[in-house]
Amino acid sequence: MELLPIAEVNDVVVCAPEDAFISFYNSPYYSHKGGAAIDIYLSHRDGDFAPSPVEGRVKKIYRFKPPTLRFFPTQDREDLIILESRGRPALYVRLLHIVPSVKVGDQVSVGDELGSLIRSGFFNFWTDLHIHVDVRGNGNLVRAKGSLPLHPLSSQDKALESSGDIFQGLEVLSVQEDYTLLKARNTSRLGRFWGVGCTVGETGGLLDGGIPHYSCGGVYLPTSTSVHVGEKVKLGGTIIGTVERLDGTMAFFRGEPLWISINDHKLRGLSLYLFLSDQQTIKLIPEKPMKLPFHTGESVDISIQPM
Repeated sequence: MELLPIAEVNDVVVCAPEDAFISFYNSPYYSHKGGAAIDIYLSHRDGDFAPSPVEGRVKKIYRFKPPTLRFFPTQDREDLIILESRGRPALYVRLLHIVPSVKVGDQVSVGDELGSLIRSGFFNFWTDLHIHVDVRGNGNLVRAKGSLPLHPLSSQDKALESSGDIFQGLEVLSVQEDYTLLKARNTSRLGRFWGVGCTVGETGGLLDGGIPHYSCGGVYLPTSTSVHVGEKVKLGGTIIGTVERLDGTMAFFRGEPLWISINDHKLRGLSLYLFLSDQQTIKLIPEKPMKLPFHTGESVDISIQPM
């Protein structure tokens, strides 16, 4: 399995499998809202194998009790794996949602097995297996706050164009117990990433976020174009948020209240990610755990309206 570099902070490079999809902002947790974490979702079919996204030495494995949810069974423990970065020993990489097969003192290379992925009590019912990654300096290595902003590898590509009919006639790929996947239309590419196109002001980018259920998100932008705080983010012609912060090539936005439906069936929201291949999907989040009344191969329409 080939792993590709996707982000960096202070010369610490984070990698992901070439068939993975990732998110900086599609999460309700503090580090993601600050642009200081990445979730790497593994779309390969090799079981729950968790490859290391970085190089380093296992410094500490901290065991703690995660939240307990009623939506699905979870383990009563979770392990925070902390790696001392190779080449930057003053920086530490923190990894979550893995039952470790490594031990303290082990040297780890990119792609080495760390352990097996688990469904965590930090997940919601629609959350897939993934590796949480954040980086911080020496100090308190176990508290939630204190990680450094992570930056996606820059792209010199031109601004993207986004059409207004991207949510009409979408194909249903699969109907799961907790969510439904659609094939994205008018796929867009920016640098290493593919995704659903949106606009910030007049600039096109790729959307990364849970809309509107997390009330915020990010837009990955080309380096050749600047945007400004206060500009509106539009998806399919509808304003979905306002830019509050610029983090390099990412624009963080605060979301607007929205009414989202598919064939007039109301949804909790849409989950949108950055993909490393042209296989991206749109995840439909129902209001509660349930199979939506659709069939694989069916053509459906999404409606996004301001509330």
